[in-house]
Amino acid sequence: MKYQKTLAVLAGLTFAGALSQAQIAVGDNLTISGFVDASYSDVEAGTAGADDATGINVDEVEIDFAFSFDAVSAEVHLESKGDTVALEQAFVSTDLGGITVSAGRMLNLLGFEADEPTGLLTYSNAYSDAFNPGSRYNDGIRGAFSQGDLSVAASVTDDYSSVGNDNNDADELAFDIALTYAGIENLSLSLGYADNSGDTAATDLQITNVHASYSLGQLTIGGEYSDWEDGPTEADAYLLLANYAVNDDLSITIRHSEVDIDGGTTSDREKTTVAAGYTVTDNLSTIIEYSNGEVDDEDNNVFAVEGIFTF
Repeated sequence: MKYQKTLAVLAGLTFAGALSQAQIAVGDNLTISGFVDASYSDVEAGTAGADDATGINVDEVEIDFAFSFDAVSAEVHLESKGDTVALEQAFVSTDLGGITVSAGRMLNLLGFEADEPTGLLTYSNAYSDAFNPGSRYNDGIRGAFSQGDLSVAASVTDDYSSVGNDNNDADELAFDIALTYAGIENLSLSLGYADNSGDTAATDLQITNVHASYSLGQLTIGGEYSDWEDGPTEADAYLLLANYAVNDDLSITIRHSEVDIDGGTTSDREKTTVAAGYTVTDNLSTIIEYSNGEVDDEDNNVFAVEGIFTF
């Protein structure tokens, strides 16, 4: 019965509407884009005291506004993950002699996985937000420069230790820097570092992140390693991923990730994921995922069906 219900939900998501990154032009200087992310999930929690959970949810709705003028561009991203609307990003950019300078609230520079479900090959992320280097948005200023196959970007921001859309503390300045190299055919390599010096040793945060992807025909292989020093907690996190494009519409992804933690109160965890993604139309895609994870020797199993409508 469980899987009959799941297939019915998948059919509903598939025919709910027509996924595309195409923007809607509103006049000469404004374009609008966004997405609606909905899912059915069945979680079997092996952790003692935790409850199993099954639900159908609208996980996220986002609307992005992009403004373009002669010498200046700007973006405003609004998102809702429940009953409230939050400001995800809002920044202004301009070119100063070949260096793009941006100021405002922006996604940080580190991390292999995309921050939005529209950029992921799977339903879930490899790690929880606490150990996901790509889940932080901060207020600050950034400079970016590209020359041939080498690109470099660096930011000075407020408190880097917060995740998501939490309010950050401007008294604790942080910085991040990322270098990307694409001079070898089919290979992309990125090295990044972030440092947040807190008021006390317990609030200091340093992240070193390296990730790479390599394409070989229909197969793409990716990997990431992060070294964390977060107050009293030290951790090593990594992921390995393989994606095979069966055809233009169907792809299969296998991913394994682990976080090994030393110090603090957080337990080690690992996760293995198998996902199939299918593009129904230019504006609608679906992902079916099964993940088996382990936190402190307790298993957690997740089966999910996701539908993403974009505009």
